Amino acid sequence: MTRLPQFRLRTLFAVTAVVALLLGLGRILGDRLGLGLIGLELVLPFAWRPRWLYAWFLPVLWTTVAWNSFYHPGDEYGFFFVGSAAGLWIMPVVGSVGSVHRGAAFVVAAGAASVAIVGGFLDKLRAPLYPWAFLTLVTAAGLFARTFGSFPTAERALAKNGSYEAYILASLNLGITFAALATLAGTGLYRLARRLRRTPMPGEAR
Repeated sequence: MTRLPQFRLRTLFAVTAVVALLLGLGRILGDRLGLGLIGLELVLPFAWRPRWLYAWFLPVLWTTVAWNSFYHPGDEYGFFFVGSAAGLWIMPVVGSVGSVHRGAAFVVAAGAASVAIVGGFLDKLRAPLYPWAFLTLVTAAGLFARTFGSFPTAERALAKNGSYEAYILASLNLGITFAALATLAGTGLYRLARRLRRTPMPGEAR
């Protein structure tokens, strides 16, 4: 009885990963469904906690947000590339790519690999999920408030960058990245402190 719900959730996660790829390749399912999938991916991990959750959940979520952000890029694709900061390191490596679409593909692929590596370390440390989720939402909300609120009116903000989605998606992906790194650092320091407390000083009895 316990394996059937897990199998269903695992299958559902696999479907969202496929849909994330489809959104990037053809965007055939539309904007609103893409945003709905982001919400689905944010909620479901709290119902199912496998050993390697972060290692595949983070890249699936990050990639879904990034590809949706590419189609709501802000002024001159600025929000897309800023929000996809986790993958920008690839650009000096590949050099000139010929088009913004190819550049976006490299950035998204590199970003997915980067957050997957961070996710692997988070899983190794058995990092808790709730602090990461809290930091993601707080950071994203703060970035949205700062960027959108920097304009005197909502009309001016939308005229500059096109849509609410441009602000939301870029803020969310930066929030995902920052929260993952902060959770990794915090969990690592916590584990190290616990290990040091258990290690006797030289000359002390065990």
